Amino acid sequence: MVRILLSTRLGERRLTQADLARMTGIRKNTISELYNEIATRVSLDHLDLICEALGCGLTDLLEITPNAEPRVKTRIGASLPGKGGQQPGLAFFCFVTLVTLGTLAYYAHTD
Repeated sequence: MVRILLSTRLGERRLTQADLARMTGIRKNTISELYNEIATRVSLDHLDLICEALGCGLTDLLEITPNAEPRVKTRIGASLPGKGGQQPGLAFFCFVTLVTLGTLAYYAHTD
């Protein structure tokens, strides 16, 4: 399960949702959904803006805890491998994302 720790980070900095909306240009309703952890989709651009405004990293804003039951299955129906059947963590996700972006940037500049 992914938790969004925006309420905690704003509280630590004594900022309001409205302050963050003004700083980032993100709609107040979107900030509210993230703050109250009811958002079902999150824009990467929004995460980048929020991290920049709060001076924090993605791992300071998001927390991943294992689901009680694995939700992802392989083609044959077995759970994906991981520590004790757990899903790969945020660090792994960030690593894969950075490698992918680095590869795309490399090929974009080698024309």
